[in-house]
Amino acid sequence: MPSDREATESPITQGVTEERRCYTFPFSAPPVDPTVKIYDETLADLSSSCLSGSLSVNGNNVITPLVIGLAAGKIYYLACHATIGASRKGGFVRIMAEFP
Repeated sequence: MPSDREATESPITQGVTEERRCYTFPFSAPPVDPTVKIYDETLADLSSSCLSGSLSVNGNNVITPLVIGLAAGKIYYLACHATIGASRKGGFVRIMAEFP
């Protein structure tokens, strides 16, 4: 992830009881084979417990699954990668979990 680009909106906050699907990653062309993962501060992959549902593609944008089950006071990294042309591109947004 260090070589990925951080979104300009980052960091953002999300309440621990919220479920959000509003995270959208724009690409310069329609993304191929997109992936979305969420990591904690130690870069442990928490996708199986903190992402619910499927990602979707709308034009050049990847829309994430629901982000759920965050712990207050923790920072998470929501990362998205896709193939654009012959290159694998990606970015991430920092999510700061807080009480609602």
